[in-house]
Amino acid sequence: MGKATRRFFHARLLLGGLLGLAPMPAPAAKLDAEEFAVPLQVTAAPSLPRRNPGRVRAARDVMTGETALHAKTAQDAIAAAVGQRAAGCWLIRFGGAGFGWVATGTAEHATATPSSAAQRTSFETRFKAFVDARTRLTGCLRALSPEARRRVTGNLEQNDALRLALINLAANDQERHEQALGILARGFVAYTVEDDPAGHAIRVHLVTTPKTATRLTRPTASTMEATSLREGLRQTQAEVESGLIPPVGNRIIVVNATG
Repeated sequence: MGKATRRFFHARLLLGGLLGLAPMPAPAAKLDAEEFAVPLQVTAAPSLPRRNPGRVRAARDVMTGETALHAKTAQDAIAAAVGQRAAGCWLIRFGGAGFGWVATGTAEHATATPSSAAQRTSFETRFKAFVDARTRLTGCLRALSPEARRRVTGNLEQNDALRLALINLAANDQERHEQALGILARGFVAYTVEDDPAGHAIRVHLVTTPKTATRLTRPTASTMEATSLREGLRQTQAEVESGLIPPVGNRIIVVNATG
């Protein structure tokens, strides 16, 4: 990380938090159904290794009553959602009980931009697409029926850290369901950014699952809470270098550890 990039980050450690999961496995480790590689975080190589995608099917989801993209692994389900190449929000199911959402935001850019303004225009377009994706993700979750919210909450509560968080954040069932959706809406990772020259547009893809939500969250626009400093820096650096957030200003990374 260069000096210019380091100036963008201000990290502080906060002991006694509620997130206590182990860090993500090393890149060489075999991914299980819930784990997935994030292209924006892979900077050592120009692209991810090619692999044969698994079968993906669209079918009704019992938990939410909505149509979901079903696959054996999260990686395959995410790839299918990203492959739609359109703005929207897709429910994904994987590995039997795994679930999450993929939100895609878009923004159009000018067909011809003076070189002096090209960099600023590129950032503005990517940032707009990022905001659009966040808005779509939040809207997708808020559109869930009361019964779907109850089931999603029950699923999240199978994780001890999330269950304790909901106990502390909510005073009744309605608040608990709202907070559960909020945890998912804030606990996303920026997955990848696509430039569509033919359509003069940028697409930004965000992914949220219960596992990503236990590893990081965004309580404010300038703050990210993560299970490790490495995890927080990796995601923040990926977002800065991809032009999704301004490369100036103050960004705080709070590391929650188990005392």
